[in-house]
Parts: sequence; structure tokens; C-alpha cells
Amino acid sequence: MFHKNLELVKDFSKFFGRLVRRDKNNAFYFLLLIIFIVAIFINYAFDISNQKYDPASFDLAIKYRLSSPPPDQDVIILDVDERSLAAMADEYGRWPWPREVHAESLALLEDLEVAGIAFNIMFSDSDINNPDSDSLFDEISSDLEKTIFPFIRLNPENDNLSKLLIGSIGSATFDNVEVKEKTIAAVIPLFNGTRDKLGVSNLVPDDDGMIRRYTVNLSEQGFSIPSLASATVDLSKEKLNDLPKDEIILNWRNKNGNYKRISFSDFFLSEGEIPDITFDNKLIVYGVSAPGISSLKTTPAFALIDDNTVIATALDDMKNETHLSVLSKEFTAFLTIISIILLFFAFRGEKNVGKTSAFFGIAEVMLVMITFGSVSYTNYLLDLSQVFLISSFYFFIALAYHQAHVRAYRGAGKFPLANFEKIETNLLIVYGFYSEDMDEEKLIAFRRLLETATNPEQIIILDNAFSESNFIGNICNNFNFIAVLTNSGDVDERELDTRNGDIFNLKDKSGYPKSEFQFAALKLDTKDKFTENISRLITKQILKLSINFLQEKQV
Repeated sequence: MFHKNLELVKDFSKFFGRLVRRDKNNAFYFLLLIIFIVAIFINYAFDISNQKYDPASFDLAIKYRLSSPPPDQDVIILDVDERSLAAMADEYGRWPWPREVHAESLALLEDLEVAGIAFNIMFSDSDINNPDSDSLFDEISSDLEKTIFPFIRLNPENDNLSKLLIGSIGSATFDNVEVKEKTIAAVIPLFNGTRDKLGVSNLVPDDDGMIRRYTVNLSEQGFSIPSLASATVDLSKEKLNDLPKDEIILNWRNKNGNYKRISFSDFFLSEGEIPDITFDNKLIVYGVSAPGISSLKTTPAFALIDDNTVIATALDDMKNETHLSVLSKEFTAFLTIISIILLFFAFRGEKNVGKTSAFFGIAEVMLVMITFGSVSYTNYLLDLSQVFLISSFYFFIALAYHQAHVRAYRGAGKFPLANFEKIETNLLIVYGFYSEDMDEEKLIAFRRLLETATNPEQIIILDNAFSESNFIGNICNNFNFIAVLTNSGDVDERELDTRNGDIFNLKDKSGYPKSEFQFAALKLDTKDKFTENISRLITKQILKLSINFLQEKQV
């Protein structure tokens, strides 16, 4: 069984070798280019996701970037943490505390002249055990001017089941008056005093559950409602004109410190007098992080964080316009196509493939550096991972084919030469050149020209006939050779005895050597037409030409 499989491999290698040698115009690279371009277009055309980025490469860039914007010191999280629950328990009991605690805190923050408060706690039901506390919260909330309360949008399919009129939401804007009479499915605070101070608090995860974006405005047919963060920033009189209208991509502060957090109990019990902390003109995220009652999210920068950090990042990005911008999918696809077209021309010409490989390696490193450098030190994520991956895929396939192509023309390794016993040939011609006169580019051009005059399977490139691993090879490696097996009837036999003879009448065509060269011609008998004998005869002619070269140059 093993020997049978081995024979199949050999047969396939022979077949592939013949196929490669017959690829006169390097059509494989063009076919490969077309396949890749079609695949890129199909991927783009059928990409039904609304994501502006590739999640995997986005997360990698964010996680391993070298730097990030520092958190704005004017953004503070007022944190109902575990320490606050313990400190407040004796006087106010277990969570949830009476709502008068929050009402007094909000009033105190506004007295301290904060720029805006994003209140990230939902009170959608009444406190049946403390109705007076609810009344106080409603009364104080109606007088607040710097606080935005949460609005949770529910499934629009349930809008007809809701009794909440869109027109009752004071922060909403409308395209026409009729929209105000429609109902909307949403969870809002119980208190009427908050109706004109609402901001959408929904966090929209991607398909994998990660939070990477934040809503600027919830825009639906006929109306728009600002998000919790954008409404809060708007209170601070900061301009939001340059922000996208729908959403931003969050620029996580994961390399230069964290947002300032103040334990709620420290603030409340000290009545806002905390050493070295001022609240003047600060943006406050008022929320909960205590385990069991907080809302935890997964992000590219942090495995698990409370949603207050998400809101703080959104506030920071909107205030300072540091949200991330990314390359469009169209432009990325365009760059990818350009990269593989350049590789196509590099391989198709077969010129300096070694230099092409070196340049490609440098270019790939530069793509990685641009991706990580942009997200580390600018507000742009120039994600070139698709360009990197697809061009690498094309490169390695093309390189593998090129190497097979070279080895097939040399009859080396797994790509043996044709069966000479079955080939109609009676003449061996070996061309010899000085490598300084006939470099790789010219050698390839002449080989291509010879292919127009004879079967490509009968042309053997011998540009490395001598090893450089010894001192003889260091000298003789300056010689390049091409062996051609043909019929005497296909050549001009008068030229066989002429130096630089134009054996195949190709002299006036592009690719014909312009420098001096030598050749050796040998008539073949039937007994010579075995691969082993052909190899010996070619070797003899190479040695003969090499001696001539050495004598001429007096090396």
C-alpha cells in the first residue's frame, strides 16, 4: 500500500512538473489573482454585518497597543461600591437605599457646580415601603438642571403594547408632530420630574457580546433620543458637532491609568468635602459597581468591567473627540487588491524573486507597525490585518509555485524531467553564459524566447550547476547554462559551428542575448536517450564550456 501511494505521488509530481513547464506565460499567477479578487468581492458583497471593523483584529490591536489616551481627570465615577454598602448599612439598611439618599446626593452635586451627571441607576418602580422618599426624589429631580436619567429602549415590536407616548419624552426630537402621538416600548424612571432629562442607556454589544461601540443618538423612524453620555456632555456646553450622529467606536483607556473613582459613602457622609477632590465643572458618572447589583460588561481592553467605565469612556471620547475612527471596508478591500496585484506583477515577471521576498517581509512588518502604531498614538485604527493576511496567503502560494516552477525547469527534486525515451529528439545544445553578462532577468527572458521555438519540457535551466560551498564553486558559479533537447530539423545546422550562432533563428527577437555566449552541440543516439545518460552528457558539455570560460578569462 505504501509503495502504491509512493508511486501515485511520483506520478503526480511528474504530471505537475510537466504542467508547470508548459506554463509559458506564468498564467497560474493571473489565475490566482482572479480567484483572490473574486473572493474579496464576494466577501465584501455578502458581508451582512454592520460592523465597521474586524472584531478579532480590533481586539488584538486594542489589547496589545503600546499606549492609549489618558483618562480625562474631569470625568469622575461616583461609585456605589462594596465599601459604600458596608458604610451605609447601619443608617440606611441594605441596598436599595431610600431614594432620598440619591436625591440629596444629586442636589449636592449640582450645588457643587458639576458640568453634568450621568445617573446610571434605574428607578422604574415605586418604593412601597417609603413613599415619602419617592416624593422627595420626584420633587428634587424636577428641579435638577445638570442630571440625565436612564432610558432603556425595549424591542420595537412591542411598541403597540406600550402606553408611553413618544411625545412625553422631553429630550426627544421629532421629524413631524404626528410621531409624538405614537407609543414606544421603553423602561423609564417612575418620576415625572425626570421626563425631560432622559438619555438612552442601552449598551449595544457586537455579535460576540463585546462592547466596542456606544450610541450617540438613538434614531428611529420619525424621532431621535440622545444617549445618556451624549446628553450629559451636551449639558456641559461642549460642542458635539464633529461626532458621528449614530454611534462612536470607544477608545478604551487601558494603558495610561484609570478613571478617578470616589466611593459613594465617602462623598455622601462627608457632604461632598473630600480632601484634594473638587467637583467644579466635572462630568460625573453616578452608578453601582458592588458585586451582585452591578452590570458587568466584556470589552476588548478589559475582561470584565462595570458599565460605569463604559459610560465614562463614552463621556471622555465625546467631550475630547478621542473616539476611534477606522478604515472603511471599501478602502481596506481596495488596499488588499492593490497588494496582491503588486505581488502578481512581481512573481509573473520572475525578476528578483529573492528581493521581492525581502521587500514583502519588510512591507508586512510595516503593516503591523502601522496598525499598532496608529491605535497607540492616534485616534485612528488603521487596521491592515486583512491586507496582511490575504497578501501573505497570495505570497506564499505564489512563492511555492515559483519554487516548484524553478525546480521543474531544473528537473530537480520531486519534479523529474520528461521521459526522454518517448520524446522525438536527437540533438543536445547547451548554452553557456557569464552570470555578469546574463543575470537572472536576462536568463529568464532567453528561456521564454526558447520556449517559442521548442517544447518547454525539453529546456533545462542550470544556473547553479556548481556549489558555492568549495573554492572551485566560488569561481565556476559565475557561469550559467541552459540545456535544450531538440531535433536537428528544427535548427539551422549551419549555425552550429559558429560562435554565438543563432541556432533557432531568434536573434532579432526580444530576449535574445546581447552579450557574448558559447554553446556546445551534441548529436544523440538512441542509447543516449535515457535520463541518466542525458544527465551525464549535459554535465560533460557544461564542463567543456566551463573550461573554455576559464581559459578565456584566465581565471
